[in-house]
Amino acid sequence: YDLPHKKMYSLHLTSFYSFLTIPSSFFTRASPLSNGPWGPDNPVADPNAIISLKNPSVRFTVLTERLIRIEQGRYDDRKTLAVINRNLTVPEFSTDIKNGVLTIATESLRLEYVVGRPFSNETLSITGKLTEETTWTWKYGDKGDDGNLLGTIRTLDRSNIVSLKCSDQPAEKHCAPGLISRNGYAIVDDSMNWALNGEDDWWDSINRNQVDLYVFGHGHDYKAAIADYMKIGGKIPLLPRYALGVWFSRWYDYNPTSARVVVETFEQLSLPLDVFVFDMNWHNKNDWGGYSWDSHIYNPSQDAVAYMKHRNLAVTLNLHDANGVNDWDTQFEAMCKAMGCNGTKIPFSILNKTYLLALEDLVLKPLEDGNGIDFWWIDWQQGEGRDAPTHKIGIDGGKQNPTILTAHVRSTDRNRRQEAKRSMVLARWGGLGAHRYPVHFAGDAQISWSQLSFQPYFSMTATNVGAIWSHDISGQKSDPELFTRWLQWSVVSGVSRVHDKGSSAGTCAMLDHETCTTVEAWDAPSKYAMVNYEALRLRGALIPYLYTCAYKAHKETGLWFIRPLYYDWPELDGAYITASPHPDSSAIYESQFMFGDDLLAAPVVSPANTTTGLAAMDLWIPPGTWVGFSGGRVLRSAREGLPICIHADINDIPLFAKAGSVIPTIPVQSGSSIGLAMKPYQHLVWTVYLASKGTQLTGSGYVYEDDGATTNYLSGHTAFITASYTIDKDQTKLYFTVHNSGSHDVMPSTRSTTVRLVNAVPPSKVIAMNKTIPFSRFGGSGTWSYDALKTAVIVEIPPVKVLTTISIEVDTLTSARLDGLGFKISNALKAKDALDEIRLTPGAKAKHVDSSSSLLQAASLSSSLEYFASDQEAFLDKVDLFHNLMKEAIIEVWNLFCQYNDTDISALRSRRVLGKDNKKTVNHILRAYALLKEAE
Repeated sequence: YDLPHKKMYSLHLTSFYSFLTIPSSFFTRASPLSNGPWGPDNPVADPNAIISLKNPSVRFTVLTERLIRIEQGRYDDRKTLAVINRNLTVPEFSTDIKNGVLTIATESLRLEYVVGRPFSNETLSITGKLTEETTWTWKYGDKGDDGNLLGTIRTLDRSNIVSLKCSDQPAEKHCAPGLISRNGYAIVDDSMNWALNGEDDWWDSINRNQVDLYVFGHGHDYKAAIADYMKIGGKIPLLPRYALGVWFSRWYDYNPTSARVVVETFEQLSLPLDVFVFDMNWHNKNDWGGYSWDSHIYNPSQDAVAYMKHRNLAVTLNLHDANGVNDWDTQFEAMCKAMGCNGTKIPFSILNKTYLLALEDLVLKPLEDGNGIDFWWIDWQQGEGRDAPTHKIGIDGGKQNPTILTAHVRSTDRNRRQEAKRSMVLARWGGLGAHRYPVHFAGDAQISWSQLSFQPYFSMTATNVGAIWSHDISGQKSDPELFTRWLQWSVVSGVSRVHDKGSSAGTCAMLDHETCTTVEAWDAPSKYAMVNYEALRLRGALIPYLYTCAYKAHKETGLWFIRPLYYDWPELDGAYITASPHPDSSAIYESQFMFGDDLLAAPVVSPANTTTGLAAMDLWIPPGTWVGFSGGRVLRSAREGLPICIHADINDIPLFAKAGSVIPTIPVQSGSSIGLAMKPYQHLVWTVYLASKGTQLTGSGYVYEDDGATTNYLSGHTAFITASYTIDKDQTKLYFTVHNSGSHDVMPSTRSTTVRLVNAVPPSKVIAMNKTIPFSRFGGSGTWSYDALKTAVIVEIPPVKVLTTISIEVDTLTSARLDGLGFKISNALKAKDALDEIRLTPGAKAKHVDSSSSLLQAASLSSSLEYFASDQEAFLDKVDLFHNLMKEAIIEVWNLFCQYNDTDISALRSRRVLGKDNKKTVNHILRAYALLKEAE
């Protein structure tokens, strides 16, 4: 390398070291494309990692043990949109030339090149490990498409189901193939990518290399492949904590009063709300886009979102930059002075640095400062190339596009201005490298069951390139079940954001109100509304778990908390089938994914059976023991996985925890649900998921904490709360410890702690902080209690100083009799409800032939179990009674079905046992039977 490169290398290292130790130096780069919290960004590799040859000019850079860069032509050491750092720790490798063949060998890869020959499938190859027993071989020219596990595309706008194969997509879709492949290798072709200049990371020119490939040769170690890409492509930034909460968005002419009513409705229903989104309704209506408040609605503009900020909600506004800045915009004169214009319109230009900086600092910053706008929703839809029909803006198109650059600029504006507030955007995917600029907006999706079934596949597959998708969550009034299932999917998705694209009002309301879109959880029949509330509260409760997952993605793995099962079980076919495209009538299993490291999710994405009200789902349960998140249902799978069919009721979100995992949550309580995600954790709930077999004798979990809003975490303003348990060798005692370390600026001085032991027998004794904890029938601070529907022993510790180590000793054990008891009781209650509605519950006073009451008694035992929890022997007797009653109840209800299905209907009607619609009556009985069989 020549001297200038060496100087650049030295300066970048110095700058990065300062970034790690002194946060203020993080903001010293005054370029349009300021840096972000992505780690090192030195594009010049260590010379010791490079092997270069002449005639022809070829260069190989050993970036990691399993990642090699291959170049031919004019070498290019500039950053590209996809790769910003090549200066990594040099791995161990050897080189040798024999018989005219260059060999480069790491512990995992062997590259062979015929010296002096152009690259071809006969002159260049790499071999690596696929598994411990098998190998793979790549030859130059092989794109590896057949085994590629795919990535993502720019948007789902106006689409229902799309292909994620890049060969099926045009350039403007910015399709990025996966960085992983069942073949064992994936190829990133950076040859035609846009490079950025060294001064300010602005557009420079297309890559000078004739060939510029990155070979990811990680075999089936998919996690390592993603981690290696984050080293060269930059880390996923740590999002503000509010981004993981509940978002509300609707294209509707809200004014400050009507928007406030929405927030107050969330509060009255004790529903969490963290982000309020203003769609195009916020700005003046002179054109599709705009940068000024609509004075007819928001006057004065300073008060537009004052209530939202008063309630500590994050606020974002919708932007359509393609319209440029016009003379009706408030900051038009300031822009004119900066640009030297003399007309009535300043056209948008992604190629003009002066325009871009003026737009950010003169037009948008006053809105950020004056109104407290936290981030921008870049709703870009036009101008993706030189021949874009509506906006010919002079860009090259494809890799060089406004989607990725506007997202970059608005993700780093605050860094450039030396502000500590954390940044993010809501924007479409701009191609490989856009993982640095979350969150990604999937666009205006169609409202259908098929689109719902497609979205989990689309989201989890995007993990293969680091994308974090946010989908429009909505439904039609005519199909409340679809809306509920969509809302439930959002709860276990990357970002939970309801949004109406404009079809909730207008023509639909004039013609048929039932065809209008709905996004309000309460805008549904009571049966569905109550389930919607339950789903949103679950999302709020999971904030500590999700934020910790987001921290891991940023700091360690590069994996968002929605990931396909093949990351954890790469050698099992079931893990791939669960990640196949949907909808597909031939699919063996439903879409399933890991929701963080410890939870398995399988959201319901198809309508329920009209008779039973239950949705049948064919699942593949990965190896190990899994415990239902709510109710403790236990599923055990062999080493090859377990195919199973389950039937989910409308309130079920199939969610299973690894046995032995410790999951942190927070309470969602009345009066504190607004801005919940940003509130300090004053009360943490730790749930230990136990099972009679398959539970480890030790386990742990942790919560990552910081202020959730600023970049102070980069300078160590962080805290960690670790919870761990140990079960003694006799499996009669469980010891639980909570330890805190570190601190940050908004850390509470004290914190309450609750421990929930799922599937545990109520204890004979509980000791916390060296004091005996008494039993309380209904719980409370400083007591222990039992929740039969959750199958959980609950220990509640009063507030203590946050750095105090909490220790709990519980004399308890697990028993197969308790595995999934809460799930079974819940189904018994639902079965009773189904028969109560037609007054045919056996044992009740309605007129019917059978007078037994097994179901009635079984469904009524939950209260008795909680009452007798302090008497272990009496409690277990009640458990045995419940199981016996459930067996009898199944027979009881089946007999009821046979009786009413075969008896002369006219005779029954004459005794007023049946109504006019016998089918509905029989359906209620069949629903009760199906629920009991599911619990069997």
